[in-house]
Amino acid sequence: MPSLAELYAEALRTRPLQTKAAIGFIGAAASNIVAQCTAQKGRGGTRGSFQWAICFLFALHNSPPLSHFWYAFLERVPRLSKSPILKVILDNVIWRPFLLLYSFVCFGILMGRTPKEIMAELRAKFVSSYVTGLKIYPVASFVNMTIVPLDMRTSFSELVGFFWNWYLSMAFAATASDEELEDDEDRDEEDDDDDEEDDCGDDFDD
Repeated sequence: MPSLAELYAEALRTRPLQTKAAIGFIGAAASNIVAQCTAQKGRGGTRGSFQWAICFLFALHNSPPLSHFWYAFLERVPRLSKSPILKVILDNVIWRPFLLLYSFVCFGILMGRTPKEIMAELRAKFVSSYVTGLKIYPVASFVNMTIVPLDMRTSFSELVGFFWNWYLSMAFAATASDEELEDDEDRDEEDDDDDEEDDCGDDFDD
């Protein structure tokens, strides 16, 4: 009976895009579950507030195997394929910012945010998120480009991405919490206005 690793290698060989898309979806869903559980503990362990819709949307936005095409491109260019250092530089200067931008925009659209809200989130969090990514991805990219075989590079990237998506999930969750807080404040203001109008009406009746 073939091992799990052998089955996975065979799936990568025969159905690379489908397999990498499935792994991307599962990995992102798992990281979002961990992030939401961590956030719940930070709020005192409130139960019943897990958001499965956000988990699904976050996993969905991460499922396209974009890195499959990026790594293949790097190997098709002779000058790049022979220079791991240059590939690492391009990976962190071009590809990582693109993926980060894609995450903010795509997830924002799936969440129903307006272009103005997405731009505000980008201005507030894009640079800090990219700088945080530089703490792990240069080393991860170097290992990926020098040790990991081409057909396994997307899988290795997804493994590192589990922890990165955990971080992004926490960042997106903070945005969602801010939006909920703003909605609650707006509702409180509306209730206060209604109470003032009722008081004025009572005074007029008197």
